[in-house]
Amino acid sequence: MKKRIVILLLALMMVLAACGEKPLTKEEGVFYGTFDTMIMFVSYTKTKEEFNEQYAFVESEFKRLHNLYDGFNQHEGITNIYELNKNAGKGPMKVEKDLFDLIKFSIDNYEKTNGKMNIALGSVTKIWMDARNRNSELGTDHTHEGEDHDHESEIYIPTMDELNEANKHTNIKDILLDEANMTVELKDPLMRLDVGAIAKGYATELVIDGLKDKGVKHASINAGGNVRTIGTPGDGRPKWGLAIQNPDENNSDYLEVLYIGETSLVTSGDYQRYFEKDGVRYHHIIDPDTLMPKTLYNSVSIITEDSGLADYLSTTLYLVDKKEAEQILSRFDEEINVLWYSKEEGKTNTKGLDEFMESKGAQAK
Repeated sequence: MKKRIVILLLALMMVLAACGEKPLTKEEGVFYGTFDTMIMFVSYTKTKEEFNEQYAFVESEFKRLHNLYDGFNQHEGITNIYELNKNAGKGPMKVEKDLFDLIKFSIDNYEKTNGKMNIALGSVTKIWMDARNRNSELGTDHTHEGEDHDHESEIYIPTMDELNEANKHTNIKDILLDEANMTVELKDPLMRLDVGAIAKGYATELVIDGLKDKGVKHASINAGGNVRTIGTPGDGRPKWGLAIQNPDENNSDYLEVLYIGETSLVTSGDYQRYFEKDGVRYHHIIDPDTLMPKTLYNSVSIITEDSGLADYLSTTLYLVDKKEAEQILSRFDEEINVLWYSKEEGKTNTKGLDEFMESKGAQAK
């Protein structure tokens, strides 16, 4: 009898405690500039002050990591990608752990991707970036009514001679790491690192780790289409609804909506940072084998827990056919799902993604 009374009292105390808990409120904030994109942070918190503290952390961490992974600008007091490239051929440089680890992650997984993800390809990708910048100054959209601004004949395409010359300086084995001393050395004086295919996702995962250390249970970060969630939404829903942008500019509908728990969703595609000539789209995802943009798909989305891995693989699998993609995925222990899209074939996906896809019956509840 006494045992039953104790159990009833404990149950009553739990009910009263639950009744006294303040419900979680959805808060969100947006900032710009870091990683050249808009970053949205959503969190379910008990107070506005709690959210503001989280938001300040997210913004400051993204800024710190942006500066660290920046390959275009010097930032006082830190050795970043820009400084490493500037120091190529001049010996080792001491770097922060978050930069060392990103470079090491990229090198460690290079062979797994059949060499398709090469952060040492910077001398080649810079040529393509310069071409995009040069062509953008021509105003190649030509949409002004009543005016003819067709400068297509002036659009610059890099030559294979200059691309092949730059490719002589892309051997990933010329990146020397010393973990004990936390140094990085680029042996080739003309080598240039480009971590753009992984930096944003890798940074997002580091920020998520920091939020978890602070006890955050229900949150999401959308870093320019790189989405990473913590737990579930704090409003009682068991799953997040994550939308994938449609690469078809003439279709405003989402390509797909996924209903899923804690995960990352990263998409690479040909619909941003590109120019066109003679009906051919030259985008920013460069195949290290051909030194040219790949045209197998319009977009590839990766769904896996780690945002850095998702970013890394979204570029990798954009560059290979599905048979090679299956081979590459088999080398990773993580659960990884993929959604491919091309205007010719439509959507295809790994079987494990079916249960999360709205188009195949998945729901938020």
